[in-house]
Amino acid sequence: MVSPSLTWETFGRMPLPEVATLVGQRLRSLLVVADGTQRWFICEKKSGNVSSQTYWSEYMEVVSRQYAALLRLLFTHGVPTIFEPLVMPVGRSKEELKRGLANLPRIVTDKPFRRLYEELDIRVRFYGPWQSLLEEVGRPDLWEVLSRLTEETSHHWRHRLFWGVYVPGTSPQTEMVRFAVERARSGAGSVSRDQLVVAYYGEPVEPVEVAILLAGQPRAASYLPPFLGDDADFYFTINSPLGMDALQLRAILYDKLFARREAAREYMRLSPQGLAQIRELYERNRGHTLGIGRWSETGQFWYPLPQVNLPPTLMPGA
Repeated sequence: MVSPSLTWETFGRMPLPEVATLVGQRLRSLLVVADGTQRWFICEKKSGNVSSQTYWSEYMEVVSRQYAALLRLLFTHGVPTIFEPLVMPVGRSKEELKRGLANLPRIVTDKPFRRLYEELDIRVRFYGPWQSLLEEVGRPDLWEVLSRLTEETSHHWRHRLFWGVYVPGTSPQTEMVRFAVERARSGAGSVSRDQLVVAYYGEPVEPVEVAILLAGQPRAASYLPPFLGDDADFYFTINSPLGMDALQLRAILYDKLFARREAAREYMRLSPQGLAQIRELYERNRGHTLGIGRWSETGQFWYPLPQVNLPPTLMPGA
């Protein structure tokens, strides 16, 4: 039994197998939306020449490997189930979608992904309107490729990976509610939430508890997997989650598992020092709002403004 007062310093230094065991016992599933991939590629690989004939092929090759590395990082830290919206056609042109989807077989055939699925015993499924999206861009044949991956990994049991797709204007909840109403009218009885989940995902799935997204992600809640987002705590990275390292991931996991406690607060029993700490944090942050930012016309990106003014007693290491 791990003490609920486990410190960040201890957790950050724990051997990976111990962290994985702890996370596997306490966390059910996680969503990661690795948007901002072009910005990550340009900054990490110093490839600013987007007009180069080899830019897109290099981009797809490098980003594909990094996706596999990110998933390996998450799974080896003990996360049992991961949801990853792979294609996010928000503000994308049809040509951009075609170009991206042409590389979709990489998650089936590329060696980093094949090794990932086999070595970590990962069962792979797909959710969302994949078939309609692939038909829209003239690549319905790719659905057979994805279905083959689901079949090939169906015997894996240790981890699960759900590749998703989000298309504005579509609502699986509407479709499933219609299904439930028709079932009730036919006399077959009502449909439980668990039955809706199985009907949509193909198997029972636990709700998402951690959602990791790029700061400034529009309509962040819309990326939560349908029927599974009520319990999620959100974490927003300044750079693309694609480049997240082990220390950053551990900081998120520690916050979720230990810092965000749901114990009842007994304010009447607080010491004078505790009350003074609350008041100082309150006074220092009047009018401050997390999530406010500005748009850079030069770089064409949104960035958050600093907001929290911590008193000395709450500074790291205090």
